[in-house]
Amino acid sequence: MNPHDDEVLLHSEEEEKRSPQLSFRKSVKMSFMDTLHRHWKKLAVIGVLAVVGICVAIGLAVSKDVEKPADADVSEGGSFGAQKGGHDGSSQDEEYIVSNGVRVPRELRSFNKEHVIPNFFDRQKDPKTGELTPPDSEYQGGDVIFVLNQNSGGQIMRLCLERVAGNSLYLVTAKNYDDTVNKIKEDKRLPSTWVAGEMALGLCDYLPEGAKCSYFTVFSDAYERALSNYVTWCQSKPTECENVDIVQYVKEHGNYFLKQLMQSSSSNHGEASLDQIDTGSQHLQEEALQMSKDGIKAWFSSVCTTHDINECFRTLQHVYNEKFYDRCGGENLGTLRADATSKSSGISDDVLNIIKGQVAGGIGGEATFHDVVEKIKKQLEHDPEVKTALHADEEIYKASEELFENEIEDRRRRE
Repeated sequence: MNPHDDEVLLHSEEEEKRSPQLSFRKSVKMSFMDTLHRHWKKLAVIGVLAVVGICVAIGLAVSKDVEKPADADVSEGGSFGAQKGGHDGSSQDEEYIVSNGVRVPRELRSFNKEHVIPNFFDRQKDPKTGELTPPDSEYQGGDVIFVLNQNSGGQIMRLCLERVAGNSLYLVTAKNYDDTVNKIKEDKRLPSTWVAGEMALGLCDYLPEGAKCSYFTVFSDAYERALSNYVTWCQSKPTECENVDIVQYVKEHGNYFLKQLMQSSSSNHGEASLDQIDTGSQHLQEEALQMSKDGIKAWFSSVCTTHDINECFRTLQHVYNEKFYDRCGGENLGTLRADATSKSSGISDDVLNIIKGQVAGGIGGEATFHDVVEKIKKQLEHDPEVKTALHADEEIYKASEELFENEIEDRRRRE
């Protein structure tokens, strides 16, 4: 044995003699090691189960901490604000929420419409009462807003509203928009029971919760509307019109309906042109298109198209229980159109010649304006750049046309 080992052993024996406690500790240690050696498998299983239990407990605690902010955001509005019409409970961290049946991406939340009454003919029955909800009384006797779309039957509908509402019709324009909004906020009501205007979508959101307020609108064929808008612009600026053809104009002013539906009460319109409303990237534009198509049914009590304005008057009379058809439809439609024509300056020969010059292959000098419009429209429909520029508007018109046909069928079943 190494002398050094003897020294260590002697030193240990002397320590045990001096301290009985050390001897006791040594025996306990040996007993513990012996127990561990004989039962190590059982102890290993117990250890694993303990670790698993701790991990599960930690996971549940973390899960609760993560969920709390989302719940708080929903109850307090979150980054999306309180949804008066209700949504699916998604938090601000979700990519989108569902408000009044409309899929609203986070990036487009400011364009959502919250204070709305859905399509009259798309209502569902209350499972308890069996009654349609909202009831007819929500549509009748409340505030009515006509969202006017340029060159989409707006002139005829505005004249009809003057016959239905009389002097109480209030027109919202770019010049009085800010004053109108401030007045609504101050008075907590619309300037009149009947409101119309190109920038009127979103005004219901300024009213107190529970106020009766609904929208209706009229859409037209996307290509016909774009062409009509070009003619109107040429009438006002004939010199500029000579240097800008219809294709270039449509490319610069495309998707008007999309921009109209993306109006928001949170947007500062002022006197800005609707062409300046930003709908974002191509991806966001597609998101906005889907949101708009959903919104046609969710935001408007009724949607018409210009292909049958008589049926539109009948439908509006059914929805609002006001004399739309009695005063504007049937035999009255002729005088209404005559009034609209008298208020229009018509198309000048200079502008007509400019547009004739854009017809591919030329057109006879005796061709009427209608002939020119038909030929130009066919050109536009086959132009890939124009088709891209009007893609959203074409989709919106198709959706509105389908909805309008369903409204007519449903109304006829009820009558």
